[in-house]
Amino acid sequence: EALYAYAHTSRVFNGDWGWDPLQAALHFLHIGRSICSRDVHASTGACVCAVLEAAAKLPGGGFGLGLDILCLADSARLLSRGLDSPVRALRESEALLSTAADAAREVAARGESGF
Repeated sequence: EALYAYAHTSRVFNGDWGWDPLQAALHFLHIGRSICSRDVHASTGACVCAVLEAAAKLPGGGFGLGLDILCLADSARLLSRGLDSPVRALRESEALLSTAADAAREVAARGESGF
């Protein structure tokens, strides 16, 4: 789920979430819902269904089946490359969330809603 969320966020934000880390993090966490929960999918199929449902529930109905297929292929490609690629994707995801948390603290310190 986290790798699909990474792939989806990377594609939607064209690989550069630095211009709006808060929105990118919200997108990432919307797609990868179990990242912030203790939910465990019963199967790979259930996990795939969960991320596809989350993507379809984005405003406007998501980005379409074509993007979903690309993101599934991206996720499979990350996994097929051994440990280095998925670990790097997860580290980049952590960096995104850390940057977003810093940005949220800055917005809160200014007394703005930011959303």
